[in-house]
Amino acid sequence: VLELDKANCELSAVNTKLKEANEIKDSYVIQSLYSDTAFVNHVEEKCKSMSQKIKAKQYGDLSTLIHDVGVKQERERLSSAFDSTFLKLFPNFIEEYNKLFPTEHQVAVATDGTLPTEVRIFALMRLGIKDSVIVANYLNLSLNTVYVYKAKVKSRSLVKKEDFESCIMQIPKL
Repeated sequence: VLELDKANCELSAVNTKLKEANEIKDSYVIQSLYSDTAFVNHVEEKCKSMSQKIKAKQYGDLSTLIHDVGVKQERERLSSAFDSTFLKLFPNFIEEYNKLFPTEHQVAVATDGTLPTEVRIFALMRLGIKDSVIVANYLNLSLNTVYVYKAKVKSRSLVKKEDFESCIMQIPKL
């Protein structure tokens, strides 16, 4: 009976983690479908315009169209969408994250709802994306920059550097 209770507890814990993973996946799939479709449609429209300008030999207008594709604005929009979705999934993340630091090194969500880059790195980790190459690509940072952010954050923490990532992974989803 004791072994059965133990097995049931372990199964319950696994089911809870699976449910959380599915909720995270579903939220990001929906966000990605919307974001990717909107941007692809925008780029497609600009490519058609560029093609027309090339055919009409209006080369001077091409640089304006290239700028109008808005990659920088799209990256900002994606970051904002990520932050918003992540904070809906983990509304207590910033509060729990801040518990790992002395007061002078605690962070806040910006007035526009965006997360600091170093928090985004650990938010991605909490979602299960631990590969720094993937994190760097997603955030449009160099791999070295990701390593520097991680090292800097861990050095300010109240917990041991080797335990920091484990503490991040333990932040619960509400």
